[in-house]
Amino acid sequence: MEGKKITIKKLIAGALVAAAVVRISYPYVMEKYTVMEQYIYEDNGEIQDNPYIGFAADARHINAAEGTSLVYVGLLWSDFEKEEGVYDFETLEEEYYLGRWKEEGKNVVLRFVCDCPGDEAHLDIPRWLYEKTRDGKRYDNSYGMGYSPNYENEYFIECYEKAVKALGDRYGNDDFISYVEMGAIGHWGEWHIKKGEGLVPMPSEETCTRYIKAFAGAFPKAKILLRRPYSVGVEFGAGVYNDMTGEEDSTTEWLSWIKEGGVHKGEKYNLNYTANPDIWKSSPVGGEFTSSHSFNNMFVRNIDRTVKLVKDSHMTFIGPKAPLSDDFEKYEDGALKVLRYVGYRYRASELKLTRNLLSGVIKLELKITNDGAAPIYFDKKVVLYVKKVKGNTSSEDLSSYERIETDIDLKSLYGNGTSATAKITLDEKYKKGEVPKIYVAIEDVEKNEISIKMPMDVETLDGAYLLTGN
Repeated sequence: MEGKKITIKKLIAGALVAAAVVRISYPYVMEKYTVMEQYIYEDNGEIQDNPYIGFAADARHINAAEGTSLVYVGLLWSDFEKEEGVYDFETLEEEYYLGRWKEEGKNVVLRFVCDCPGDEAHLDIPRWLYEKTRDGKRYDNSYGMGYSPNYENEYFIECYEKAVKALGDRYGNDDFISYVEMGAIGHWGEWHIKKGEGLVPMPSEETCTRYIKAFAGAFPKAKILLRRPYSVGVEFGAGVYNDMTGEEDSTTEWLSWIKEGGVHKGEKYNLNYTANPDIWKSSPVGGEFTSSHSFNNMFVRNIDRTVKLVKDSHMTFIGPKAPLSDDFEKYEDGALKVLRYVGYRYRASELKLTRNLLSGVIKLELKITNDGAAPIYFDKKVVLYVKKVKGNTSSEDLSSYERIETDIDLKSLYGNGTSATAKITLDEKYKKGEVPKIYVAIEDVEKNEISIKMPMDVETLDGAYLLTGN
């Protein structure tokens, strides 16, 4: 079906009185002797499976990952570099099915972690590195058991930089790894170290900058995220992630840091926050749902609270802690309500088609709207496909259509109903009453492939959405 159509005619009485008058008044008549048709397209309310947004499943869990466009890789340094300078890509790619996910067009959220508390004593940095440094400390506390290294150690930093470079050499040439949650520092990579335990405290801002810079250089096409709005992330355009999503007090405090700034007080160094309430307009917001509440609590009993917290955060992705696979089926109603406010939501909302009845020239005004909670952070383009007057008119694919790129910048459509309009004049001339079939699509910039679905109840062709025509 097409969008709702409104037709407006502007006719000049006596326009065809005499040839001389027509010629003299030709520019004026050409401008005024027109028919304008307006098409309105509503959001159909469906949740689309689109790139770069939504729940991010643990890449190791096939059943969960099959239903998402994003997968999460939580890589432990101890697994990646068991021998100094020898990086185990084979195990990484087998364990996380990276070849399969890339072939299927999924994208990765990467966190490269040095300390993940567990149930048993262990190391999350390589054994050889531990033997060469030995200036961190093992712990056994309310978080669990593990080893907290000295993040200021120069040799430690240099080895981490080399490991990150190796990752970048392998995966940093495209946007397969789309987001990097800077997990180098702290328990779980969350940029905090438990105080009062005798552990080596959080490093200085200068040292933190080195860790961020390593990833920014290795993954120039990825978006960097920090656990909090640290000032050291500003020069890298870093976004933020919240691993307490769904927990009201923690998320409210986290949002206050983004809105007002502040200081992360450490036992040795303080790390400053930079206020940036609109950070989501230029940099992504990610994270995962808290483990302090059950899914039943977040997606059934307190679903309105969960939706509000996610909406207020302008999140683009959430995971790996998220209701996926069997949990998604169990909490589907609540999960879909949350996903409505995760990431972008682009659609064609209006088309104005003005046809000059004398010349056959058709002018278009296409409006694209983002009803989501955030923009897209990667380059995409809005394209029109217009049925050609001549050529292979019997073809049932887009090869018989003229492809027209618009100048709409999707990254500037921040969400919450923001729109932009493109104006196009069609090259071909059309007979009176003839309206060409016009489709709209959102494509990759480099590949010219349609990549984004739109919540529109209209006919589709090869992934493009019908706007009008017969």
